Amino acid sequence: MAVDFEFSEEQQAFGQQVKEFCDAHDDIDIFDVTRENMAQIVDTPKRRAFMKELGHQGWLGMTWPKEYGGQGRSAIEQYVVFDEIQRAGVPFPFVTINTVGPTILRFGTEEQKAAYLPGILAGELNVAIG
Repeated sequence: MAVDFEFSEEQQAFGQQVKEFCDAHDDIDIFDVTRENMAQIVDTPKRRAFMKELGHQGWLGMTWPKEYGGQGRSAIEQYVVFDEIQRAGVPFPFVTINTVGPTILRFGTEEQKAAYLPGILAGELNVAIG
């Protein structure tokens, strides 16, 4: 059985959309990864505004269930976003989106979900683990 590792036409088109978005927002004050590691996101007004724009695009928590504000999209689509984000050097709250949010989804109370998930998806809440 052969496995096809190529993206579908729809996935490629989505990747192009994300690429064009990143290219259109390319700003050294947001995307510069020469001064710091991408995991060390410095909280600046421009970066906060950019995170909100990612949330507005629906690219934060896009695989999360719709009933909690996600889009219920596939892991492949999330990978397409991550691939383009990393290509462009865009700071991205990977821990918040891939660890903290899913943990709240699985183990959090309804009150915790209501308190934290909308802010994460809107790009207004970024969580660190230490």
